Amino acid sequence: MFALILSLSCAIVIVLWVELRRLFARRAAQYQAFEPLEPLKPRRSARLRAAPSARRVEDVPLEALPRITGFRPGDEIELAIEGPVPRAEDLQFEQIGRDVRLLIEGFPAVIVEATHAALLHPAVIRFRSA
Repeated sequence: MFALILSLSCAIVIVLWVELRRLFARRAAQYQAFEPLEPLKPRRSARLRAAPSARRVEDVPLEALPRITGFRPGDEIELAIEGPVPRAEDLQFEQIGRDVRLLIEGFPAVIVEATHAALLHPAVIRFRSA
């Protein structure tokens, strides 16, 4: 009887251990950032270059950008934008300390606070006309 209880307890511990390893591996995979093979060069379109409000990334202080707080994986970010909606390849996420800066066609748009760039992708961003 003791052997039966002991073997059953060991089986339960092993099953729980495997499940927890999978859970921790999935969570760790969300936070892994992949380094690009070569530095990404921001692309600027002619439309934004011609606009009077268009500025380079270096010209805009971080304090001047709007901030999004409390972002969690699974949330969506909705931005009001004038003009045509940018393509997914025009969106870039740049890690700045603990925050992430969103670049739209190479120009800074918004800061997402206390998150990692690997958690953000173009499908998270929705646009509506202003």
